[in-house]
Amino acid sequence: MLFAAPVPMSLNAFQRACGPVVRLALLVAAGVPVCAHAAPAIDTAPGLSWQGYTGLFNIPHARVTPFGAMTAGYSTQVELAGEYITGSNYLLSLGLLPNLEINGRIATNNNSRNYFQNPSSDPGIRDLSFNAKFRLPTPDAWPNLAVGLQDPAGETQDFKAEYAVATERWGPVDISLGFGRSDSAIGRLDGAFGGVSWAATDWMDVIAEHDAHAANAGVRLHHATRLGDVPMRVDLDLQVASSASEQDGSFAGISLTVPLGGATEPDHGVFEPAESREDAAPEPGTETGAETGTDAAAGEADAAGGSAVSLESGSEDAADATDSAADDSEESAPAAEPLMDTTGRPPLPALIGRLQAHGFENISVGQTDDALVMRAENTVYNRNELDGLGVMLAQAVPAATERFERIRVVLLNVGVPVIGVEVPTQAWRCYLGRCEGEAPGAAAVRAGMRVFEPGGSEAEVNWRYRDESSSALRPRLILSPDVVTGVATEVGVLDYSLGLRAELRVPLWTGAQAVVSAVEPLTESEDFEEGAIFGDQALESGIRDIVLQQALPVGPAMAQLSAGRFRDDYYGALGEGVWQSADGHHRLSGRAGVFEDRRSDVDEERELALGSYRYYSPRFDAALEVTTGRFWGQDEGTMVESHHQFGDTTISLFYRRTVGEFVGIRATLPLTPRRDMDPSLFQVRGDPRWRYSLNTRVGEDRNVVSFATGDTLRRGSSLEQQFFNGDRLNAAYIRRHVPRMRDAAMMYE
Repeated sequence: MLFAAPVPMSLNAFQRACGPVVRLALLVAAGVPVCAHAAPAIDTAPGLSWQGYTGLFNIPHARVTPFGAMTAGYSTQVELAGEYITGSNYLLSLGLLPNLEINGRIATNNNSRNYFQNPSSDPGIRDLSFNAKFRLPTPDAWPNLAVGLQDPAGETQDFKAEYAVATERWGPVDISLGFGRSDSAIGRLDGAFGGVSWAATDWMDVIAEHDAHAANAGVRLHHATRLGDVPMRVDLDLQVASSASEQDGSFAGISLTVPLGGATEPDHGVFEPAESREDAAPEPGTETGAETGTDAAAGEADAAGGSAVSLESGSEDAADATDSAADDSEESAPAAEPLMDTTGRPPLPALIGRLQAHGFENISVGQTDDALVMRAENTVYNRNELDGLGVMLAQAVPAATERFERIRVVLLNVGVPVIGVEVPTQAWRCYLGRCEGEAPGAAAVRAGMRVFEPGGSEAEVNWRYRDESSSALRPRLILSPDVVTGVATEVGVLDYSLGLRAELRVPLWTGAQAVVSAVEPLTESEDFEEGAIFGDQALESGIRDIVLQQALPVGPAMAQLSAGRFRDDYYGALGEGVWQSADGHHRLSGRAGVFEDRRSDVDEERELALGSYRYYSPRFDAALEVTTGRFWGQDEGTMVESHHQFGDTTISLFYRRTVGEFVGIRATLPLTPRRDMDPSLFQVRGDPRWRYSLNTRVGEDRNVVSFATGDTLRRGSSLEQQFFNGDRLNAAYIRRHVPRMRDAAMMYE
């Protein structure tokens, strides 16, 4: 899919100076220390100003959007030709890192006017701009201090400003004082500014400010509530008076603040630093295998060791037969399983039944001298593989009698082992609240947790059941929107081509699957119709991909070869490879392919050659990624991305330099339930990692629309997406999100 937020010709777009702000975000994401203050709760989140940053009406204060929160708003005050006028502001503020907010704003006085077809003496405005504000780390006794940039650069810089501001609270009164430099034609923030907010009631603030141009006054009404498990706050702003002679002083705005990940999930501590922030990563000098202190365990296998007999899960006679077969085939096999588990049933057959009831496939169960071992494929908890891991570990608890000191799970994908997790039985059982006394925290589980990459052979495992509930030839149909957009261009605020994308995946044998995808257009705006300005970019009906894929482990890495038809008309082959360090912090990946358009009237070949490095910081649940090479559109260069995880939502900022300089933002959203339908015969579900991006050209005098640069040929069945959980299947991420595993275990008991 291709997405764009172009603002061509003479109008401003996402702004070339978001480069410095993106660099700041990338540095912080990589682990640069920031303020350790706890972020405010949703019900006390600061409201948005007319300008898009958090503040009063026109001025900023020294507070920021809470880490992990999003505020979306609309307001009616716009600056044009040296005066305040009534128009439309579409506002978005994101708390991507502690003490850092990133803001976007579309300002226009006319939502639908086409400035190419309807030129007039009235210049009008349609401006897409970018702001950032950083709250400085200060002692608790000090006022809050912040610095910020508004519309820092670009083609028109209609709202450019730089400022510093301090805010202090005395009882119910907030006082903010600051100084700025501004290119605003009206003089807003050009010099000293200040404001007062008085909490007259628990639902109304009275506001008075001077924005360096005019004095403004009004009220902010606010209400905190919940929609199901999602906390939210609604703000209604009413400016009722102003000293500006050119306007009557009446403007209004509304905003909504919610967690970026939807419900406040237990694994993120969106509004307060979670306990996992302190112990998510191993202490310096320790390794992923906490008990052994070595990475040697990370290379242990989970492949079969010897043969075993697959039996019906409900038969005690079958279990006895399995015992005999195992004893005959392995002289050193551990003792037979206990006669009953804690539910009063034969333990391993009962465990097989529970895993099947939860929709797991390719199930194998065995044991070592001190560990209960499971291998299975999760095709139900598709939002996040950690949900599947948590459910499997929980289902093992009744079967993990006293002799089993540890529970080991190896996760499969298309039959290929992709990750192994081992936890201490008693710590995990108590963490689930299944033992007497106070339940321990996640740290007790992490202390004994081992995360390893399967590979080689685990000869000490006595496999009692093998490959129950095979996934072969069970089709999976994934449905999702497909959309191409033009945002804040000369021809309109929003133009679009919207369709339905269907992708069919059929597992064939270990590591192999057939993938077919198609798109059906549903609706489009006038500017995407045939012959219109964006008509060539509109979605077309038809098959997009017909591909055969084979994935396989290669030493400590994973590789996949795909061959067939790509992107409508291109035939060729694509190779992918991914390696990540044992601790999960580092990842190297590459993809390369050769493609040919075989249409009779076209003779075109394309080459793809990309390499990337990613560093993941569990402290901020964020990653820095650098990709370089030749992209699908044959543009060559480098892209730098900062990825920020919030539950199952990822917000990414990126800077790309290929045929030009581009900046943008991407949202990756789960468009499927946390638990999908059971795949008994077939499965229909949504896309757990659907993406929407806005990007635009910067650093040039003319901001020409670009739809096709920086395309990595990403597909839902790529290695990173399908086999590595959208780059969320590594030791650091798993240890960071142990509470997420517990939450899934208890939710789907």
